[in-house]
Amino acid sequence: MNKDKKYLIIIYIPLIVIFVFCYVFYTYILKDIVLGNADLTRLSYVRISKNSFVPTSDLVTFSGENVKSTDILTFGDCFFRLNFQKYLSEYTNMKVTNVTNLKWSKYPINTHNNPLNALLIMINSGFLDEIHPKIIILETIQHNAIYRFVNSVDFNITDSQSNVLQFYRDTAEPQNILPEYNYINIGTLKYFNNKLKLLLNIKQNKKQFYITDQVAVTELDRKMFSSEYPNYLFYHVPDYREMSNETTKNIQEMNDTLNKLNSILKKKNIKLFVMIIPNKYTYYQKYFIDSSMPKSNFYEIYKQQRKDYLTIEEFPTLSVLDAYAPDDTRWNFSYQKEIAKIVANKLKRSVK
Repeated sequence: MNKDKKYLIIIYIPLIVIFVFCYVFYTYILKDIVLGNADLTRLSYVRISKNSFVPTSDLVTFSGENVKSTDILTFGDCFFRLNFQKYLSEYTNMKVTNVTNLKWSKYPINTHNNPLNALLIMINSGFLDEIHPKIIILETIQHNAIYRFVNSVDFNITDSQSNVLQFYRDTAEPQNILPEYNYINIGTLKYFNNKLKLLLNIKQNKKQFYITDQVAVTELDRKMFSSEYPNYLFYHVPDYREMSNETTKNIQEMNDTLNKLNSILKKKNIKLFVMIIPNKYTYYQKYFIDSSMPKSNFYEIYKQQRKDYLTIEEFPTLSVLDAYAPDDTRWNFSYQKEIAKIVANKLKRSVK
């Protein structure tokens, strides 16, 4: 065998081995992680749970043609892309339709992904008068509440009804907006690095640590999940980071905004129901082993505000496993149903 062939073998055999390994690893392990529904698994590149806990969606989304007989219009984020809408419709015996957030380049960037601004365009364009639902439900996750309802709200934002209708016809939002990956990518390295980091931190008995700059882990004083890490909370770092904005002043301003919105809708004989969903971090904070970790006071301050609209001031803590999905920032079936029942009962009492 001449030298050239030896060099080719030395070069190509390792490349073939790497190629085959990457293909097999991606096909049977990494693909489910990077293209799965569980957002914390995608962000951390770590398989937090063997089973998927993220509910699927039966969302009825506003397109312009399907809304004339709607009783309830919902404006919110990914929590309304789960089965919550279906449960709410079942418990209230009302038709529920979701309106997606605005992602149109013609509007200022700070109005994008803001359910309140999507609602205000409906109001100011006159489109809401054409639909005239009985109830508006406005929802946001806690860590976005101040930004959406104080910092980026625009009560004057508007457009023509034809533009609004065209936008919702043309931008039917996919249920799962997931990245595309090739089987040879840096995700393989991230998987092994982050998995090792997770296991080492647990072995060293650390109560709180980061896997990435987006995903952190803290130990709980009891088992709350039916996953491989039953007493560890995996959470989104903004849950923790955005607590600095949860001041009394900001929450008062947020409540003033919502009262102002309610006064506008009241004139149209439409009831407003506001849902500020607890961060996963907030929901489980009373179970933290590390007592030095900061706790959110958002709902304590929020309960003290005078509200002219309907709302849930305090979300109950269920004594069940997986109220929130272990591998995701969102709640699981059991908690969706519980909250849907609470909301439905409040709505039914309000429309009597």
